[in-house]
Amino acid sequence: MKKVLVHLHLFYLNQWSYFAEKLSNIDDCDWDLFVTVCPNEDDYDEYEKFEETQKDILSFKPDAKIITVENAGYDILPFLNVLKSVNLDDYDFVLKLHTKGMRNEVLNFNGIPFCGAFWMKRLVDSMLYSKEIFTQNLKILSREEYGMVVDSFFYINLQNYPEDTTLLDELKKQLNIKSQHRKFLAGSMFFIKASILKRLLNLNISCPGKTATGNIGTIFHAVERVFTILTDDEGYNIYTVPMFY
Repeated sequence: MKKVLVHLHLFYLNQWSYFAEKLSNIDDCDWDLFVTVCPNEDDYDEYEKFEETQKDILSFKPDAKIITVENAGYDILPFLNVLKSVNLDDYDFVLKLHTKGMRNEVLNFNGIPFCGAFWMKRLVDSMLYSKEIFTQNLKILSREEYGMVVDSFFYINLQNYPEDTTLLDELKKQLNIKSQHRKFLAGSMFFIKASILKRLLNLNISCPGKTATGNIGTIFHAVERVFTILTDDEGYNIYTVPMFY
């Protein structure tokens, strides 16, 4: 039976019930759940919510690892830290998830405008819409030729931003990546072979302070771009989950 590391960065605590429903669709594998949270200990109401959510998580999966982190590096730095805390050889695959704020402004991907929760729900559903969808993704990733499973809608071309050019070029040099792959998954929720991520374990990046939602042009955005490129560099294909609703 395949072993899966599931990382959920739960920045928005009130989204736990949504993710619990989706995580219940994980099937046909052995899996460990790592949940990173960054509650504001100076805010009594928020910390009380954190303690309540922590109980809910452990009720859902008693062996879940709940890790308190600083509000730094978006969902990327907590993910890298979780990877460094385990032995990746113990896992076949890694499933990366995180909460997202509900944006009011209209965004545009692939010529289609959207707003609100569509971005998060589309990414999550491509991985965990149902037990059947998860099992299908698991079977696809178990095939030798595929290294990563991503949503088709948000799998987009690199643009002319610092995270897509100068920062990404510097990161590729650090990781000794030769691939010229030019697409990435906007939103960074994906299913990937654990072995592909080993090169990231020696990557040392830090964040000098709190990260503001909506910022672009950071090293963490460059890391978001590198997952698909690294998969290609390792000689694997990337499977795109089609829109099914």
